[in-house]
Amino acid sequence: MAFQGKTMKALWKKDPTESYTYEELAIPEPGPGDLLVKVLTASICGSDINLYKWNETAKVIATLPFTPGHECVAEVVALGPDCPAEFAVGQRVCCENHFYCGTCYQCTHNEPHICQRLSQYGHGKGTVHGGKLGIGRKEG
Repeated sequence: MAFQGKTMKALWKKDPTESYTYEELAIPEPGPGDLLVKVLTASICGSDINLYKWNETAKVIATLPFTPGHECVAEVVALGPDCPAEFAVGQRVCCENHFYCGTCYQCTHNEPHICQRLSQYGHGKGTVHGGKLGIGRKEG
């Protein structure tokens, strides 16, 4: 466990109020098929503003708690077991923030963009991780 006991600085959304907090969080170990990435740069999207304000839109698109941010460029710092061979430590990557189930009607009919169980990086849907942190990962 290379990252066990190590921490990172990250924005964190844990309360249903107009807020983000800047906290020290544990660096997660990459799981099977996961990449552990260090975020190099991140953008602020309109949804990030909604999430900060915790308005009605945020209540529909997000689940607390999570690290905000879903538009970022990162560097791969570790590979989980069974990670695809196309990825390597040191490689730069950009993040697609949507995770599709692959098994619902829409996914099996080549319409994953309207997946019934769509998850989103940086919105607390399917993962607490996002791009406004030092290290991020997709949860499977």
